[in-house]
Amino acid sequence: MKRIYCLLIVLSSLCCIADEPRWMNAEQRELLYRSSEYYTGFAVTDMRAGENIEDAYNRARSQARAELVSSIRMSVHVETNTEMLNRVYGADNVQTLETFHSTSRQTAGASNIPGINVEVYSDAKAKTVCAFAYIQKKDLARKLEKQLIAALSKIEIALDEAKQSAAEGNKGEAKKKLASLGEQYAVVEETQCTMLAVDATLGKEDIAADEYVALRKQVSALNKELSEGYAMYIQCQATLSGADCPALLKGVKGNLSKAGCHFVDEPDMADWVVRINAYTEEYNVATFGNVTNYTVNATADVAIDRQATGKRVYEEELVQKGVHTMNDKEAGKEAYKKLTAQISQIIIQQFN
Repeated sequence: MKRIYCLLIVLSSLCCIADEPRWMNAEQRELLYRSSEYYTGFAVTDMRAGENIEDAYNRARSQARAELVSSIRMSVHVETNTEMLNRVYGADNVQTLETFHSTSRQTAGASNIPGINVEVYSDAKAKTVCAFAYIQKKDLARKLEKQLIAALSKIEIALDEAKQSAAEGNKGEAKKKLASLGEQYAVVEETQCTMLAVDATLGKEDIAADEYVALRKQVSALNKELSEGYAMYIQCQATLSGADCPALLKGVKGNLSKAGCHFVDEPDMADWVVRINAYTEEYNVATFGNVTNYTVNATADVAIDRQATGKRVYEEELVQKGVHTMNDKEAGKEAYKKLTAQISQIIIQQFN
């Protein structure tokens, strides 16, 4: 009876051991996942009071992934990302890199390493949770190359879309597309750095250095073009009480300048062409006691053309009323002030 009892204890112990994955043992981990072929990370964390087992697993997974990434970063001489890229890109492009240095560049993190496998195990008796992360080096190299190609492709597509939007006169949309590229810059640069860490013998061609520099230069050039705002050609004929009134054109240009626009001398050079024909006419004169109110209407025929499409996007007659106690000319000026603000607002609305 004692023999049977002892046998049951031994069998029970063997079952418990069988349930424990081999990677829990350091010697077995090295045997199964040799450092010459794999990057690995191992983590052990205590269960917290009242903690959900999945939360504990996720915490252990994150720690194991972080250790794996650390092993990649330590696999070559310690360099910062900038040092790595400058070393490979060469002196000719160091200044270029610094010129458009990505503000989103970071140290490579676990979320940017593709294909990491993670297994978990919990020890109920010890109240611990363990995680083991691993990836085969040759598999990682292939995945990183695909990730780099995909990120570069996304930048190229977004750049082409931004160019198309700019060509169609949608500079606001073009700016949004370029502004969204920060995340892809980070992916490219972090992937390049990880590739260099995995294999220090890689050169410019292997990490698509020249292609990336060329794309960033194109983005910089387009950003510079967009920062200049829209090119405007404005033809304006305005009269006040029968005399020329340059104040309307001056006021509209002033408002558009604040919106980032600049002005050209020929319609063919413009993104937008605006034509304004404005005049004033006395509407009413009313006396109340010792006060006389002069009321004048200012009328403007406004047409706006988008040169990129060759289409007229706006054409309306606008009317504003001005009142003054001095004379009809001063009342006309008041009407033109309102008209100036209205016309400016209408033009700017076309940009969106």
